Amino acid sequence: SISSPGDQKVAAIGTMCARWIVYHGLALNVTTDLTPFEHIVPCGIKGRGVGSIKQILQKASNGREYNDAELMDIAYDSLIKEFADFFQLSLEPSPDLYL
Repeated sequence: SISSPGDQKVAAIGTMCARWIVYHGLALNVTTDLTPFEHIVPCGIKGRGVGSIKQILQKASNGREYNDAELMDIAYDSLIKEFADFFQLSLEPSPDLYL
């Protein structure tokens, strides 16, 4: 069992370059089933486990249940806002997004 949220890895950012093409990715554990991660050492960082935002919020609020869809929407909106602010962008949803 993890003792505090600061001991948990909730996100990963990766890059790879192959044949002059750079690939990148971001993983954010919002409502992720963490069972498969119990047997790995995340990014080689010993003494740390993998956590999710939902798990951390539940622990901090003494077990309050959170709606997965709401948490995903909040995480998505927050990630887009922070990304746009950091890179000084104005992002608008595509009109085709909800077709």
